Amino acid sequence: MKIKDIDVNPCCGIHPNSTIEVQLIKVTKCEKHKSGTRIEFLCGKRALLDYFFKSNFAYEICNNLNCNENEVLTRVSNLTLDLKKINQENSSLKNQLLDFEVQNIITKCEKVKNISIIKFSYENKDLKEIDLLASKLTAFDNVIALLGLKSNTMANLIFMCSKSLKICDMGLLLKDTVTLIDGKGGGNSFSAKGGGKGVNNLDSALDYALMKVKGHIESK
Repeated sequence: MKIKDIDVNPCCGIHPNSTIEVQLIKVTKCEKHKSGTRIEFLCGKRALLDYFFKSNFAYEICNNLNCNENEVLTRVSNLTLDLKKINQENSSLKNQLLDFEVQNIITKCEKVKNISIIKFSYENKDLKEIDLLASKLTAFDNVIALLGLKSNTMANLIFMCSKSLKICDMGLLLKDTVTLIDGKGGGNSFSAKGGGKGVNNLDSALDYALMKVKGHIESK
């Protein structure tokens, strides 16, 4: 196929006798490629259907945003900014609530030889939120946090302790405990995390970890 001095292609699969058989041509993408230019395009029925799809898409967007085509980008930009602001406010409120929760837990938790031991199991929460909670709790002196999180298919363990405590190695404790939920994980002496599929055994695993921690404390 040859188009004057623009393009010569020995084989494109289908060979029209003239451009009228190609009908509509729609260029969809144009980019530099090595020393030349790569052009992507649609022809005939495919190009026509693409126009119909884009036209209907634009109509639906305008209808949902209650604006015309000239206002769409501004509306989308404003919505993006509003969503960003709402997410920031939501994050700030969550952080404040978490601080209240931390204070409440520290006040009411079990204490052994002046060491606060916190053991809780949560369901269907964000793992990052539980991780942050453990970090906030162990920012206080003499705190050991044994937290669990379970969903329908996964159980997670988060063990942390204050940096001032040298009584129990969280990494070794997790390595010993995580087998009870058929999982794996790791960490260091102050922070360790792991997960497994033994959801039904999570509470038993936390009880076991609590027993081990109390044993370490009472032996000192």
